[in-house]
Amino acid sequence: NIGNHVLPEGWVLILCSNPTRYNKSSRTFDTAIMDRVRKMEITFDGNEFIEYAKEKEFSPVIIEYLQQYKEDIQVCIPQKGTEEAVIVTTRGWENLSHCLIGYEKLKQNVSFELIYQFIKSKEVAERFFRFYHIFYSFLFVKNQLIFH
Repeated sequence: NIGNHVLPEGWVLILCSNPTRYNKSSRTFDTAIMDRVRKMEITFDGNEFIEYAKEKEFSPVIIEYLQQYKEDIQVCIPQKGTEEAVIVTTRGWENLSHCLIGYEKLKQNVSFELIYQFIKSKEVAERFFRFYHIFYSFLFVKNQLIFH
């Protein structure tokens, strides 16, 4: 039971929370809740995310970039005195991948500003932006795809 709520037979309730160091809106569970739950801390594995990216057929430039810059897969640095944090997440890379695939199909230019909408670290977004242009400058010669 949780208060007046009774879980059906065989049901399990799972609670998730981000560490409070990552955002002001997250909070720790109180003592009564912690007494009723088993805490598991889940750690991030960049290699597993790269395998996921391959399975989901992310944009090849993102897969190649993340293989070379694993430290950029996930970055979260709260910024004191400002509302903006440096935040790069797997969700951001996946959403950027969908966007890049669409832009490339439509033959649209990819700008730094577009990348920065998903990759909210100027340093990482700039590095990826440069990598993106170098990656495709080597892949295309006279509008012919050389390597895929």
